[in-house]
Amino acid sequence: MMIYLVLITVTLISSATCEKLCLYCDHVPIPQDCSRVVRCGAHEDCYVEKFVTPDGYKYYSLGCRDIDKCSGVSAIGKRSSGSLVLRDNLPVEEANDNGDTSFCRACCNGKTICNVDNLCGSPEPNTYGGHICFHCAQVEHPGKCNQITLCGQGQSCKVVQYINRFSKRPNYSSGCEERDECSLLNDSTECCDSDFCNDNLPCKVRLNDNPVLSIPYINQEGDVEFNCTFRSSTSRLDVMYKVSWTVDGHPLKNRNGIDEVTLLSSYEHVAILDAYNLNGNLNKMLRCKVEPQCSIGDPLPGSHSNGYWVGIKISPQRISHTVEQNITLVSTLPVISSDGLHKLYIGPQIEST
Repeated sequence: MMIYLVLITVTLISSATCEKLCLYCDHVPIPQDCSRVVRCGAHEDCYVEKFVTPDGYKYYSLGCRDIDKCSGVSAIGKRSSGSLVLRDNLPVEEANDNGDTSFCRACCNGKTICNVDNLCGSPEPNTYGGHICFHCAQVEHPGKCNQITLCGQGQSCKVVQYINRFSKRPNYSSGCEERDECSLLNDSTECCDSDFCNDNLPCKVRLNDNPVLSIPYINQEGDVEFNCTFRSSTSRLDVMYKVSWTVDGHPLKNRNGIDEVTLLSSYEHVAILDAYNLNGNLNKMLRCKVEPQCSIGDPLPGSHSNGYWVGIKISPQRISHTVEQNITLVSTLPVISSDGLHKLYIGPQIEST
């Protein structure tokens, strides 16, 4: 039996440097029956191949194919950019390992799941309804979902973060949600209204107000410390808070010359600074900055606290060299001393309180 091999190439735009999303199924009656997708490499295009069994049953295989192999197909006939090109009929008979014969192949790019379109004699895809959304019950990252579904009219795509009871780690589910219900969801759920949009959960964590930098205090070990306290209302458990410190607007370096940074978990809202790290930074304005960070999603801008001037104030500022006078030194840091009044006397006429 002689089978005519029809070679088809769809060329829309060059996407050699982009990750392509293609349908990925084997042995489906028509491409529209495929609900699994794959992210192809930069040097691959989506493809469709149509087979017929010895008893006349027709089916399709879909996935990724190396661009070079697709280029070999497109070399037959004249390329027409942006349109479907039907190649010459070639008298070819090719059988796979099962004895089924391939009689049509098509490659395409430039459009998400372009191999669902009517290639190799497949019918037009059903576009009636809502958006095409990712649809997975459990994945470690929403971008790893490889199942899709067509949502109904009035529905949005949705992605939800939840905590796995066994591993205690964040997992994600995705699918469809009634559009009216989306406004009632918390920040661990995101709705969106375009095809394939629910492969990410944007980080929308916000602080309730600006952080508060405390006055310095002496802890139980006798060390001087500052607290940077903030409030945040979020239901996400993959959040971390990056707390950094600045002196006169410049990053505070610790004793090792590295930026002084504290990372807090989602349930920690107080960062502590040991005043020892302020060595060499007296008479400067101290502030803290809090930046929420999620395990996925773009970084968020940080919020700055109030300032606290760290240093020693001298009164009076002008000193006479001819008249005996008292000079008061006021430290804005606690002075650790055995004196019960916490006064440190420097010479008979200079007093720090």
